[in-house]
Amino acid sequence: MIRLFCAVKIEATEALYNLIDNFRHELQGERINWVDPSNLHVTLKFFGDTPESKEKEISEALQRAASRLDQLHIRLKGCGTFGNRAAPRVIWVGIEKGSGLEDLWDGVNENIRPLGYEPDRRYFVPHLTIGRIKHINRNKALEDLLEKYSESVVGEFRTGSFYLFQSILRPEGPVYIKRGEFRLEKS
Repeated sequence: MIRLFCAVKIEATEALYNLIDNFRHELQGERINWVDPSNLHVTLKFFGDTPESKEKEISEALQRAASRLDQLHIRLKGCGTFGNRAAPRVIWVGIEKGSGLEDLWDGVNENIRPLGYEPDRRYFVPHLTIGRIKHINRNKALEDLLEKYSESVVGEFRTGSFYLFQSILRPEGPVYIKRGEFRLEKS
């Protein structure tokens, strides 16, 4: 079994690095697992533990989804949290609507459904996870940072690919290995 997910890889801009560094500095001492900037991505579908024999079928389905779309235009703007205000779980950077990610998410789900993978129950919210909160004492410091960056644009770029990744969990953080690249080339 291999742990698989598909995602759009995000290259961190200087502004995004600065935002992440500011959050890390202002929230040092809190129990937050920060995402390594080299691992930033927008998850389209998490497959979980998957038999290696199913990887080819998944890749073929992802290729069909890729063949229906052109490049994505991604604009990173604002930030927020998932979880309730008193106990946030995830710190994220937002992605403006209209990037094409919603259409890609729909295409991925449509093409993998026949393989037994149902769409996630929640509506797709494109975002970059930058930190996973284990425990936080200073919610006010977090709220101040969220307010400070609520309208900040920290990156804008185009991409013509998404990837199938294998995730290997390690105590020091996950390692992601590219298993396949899918070029967005509308046919």
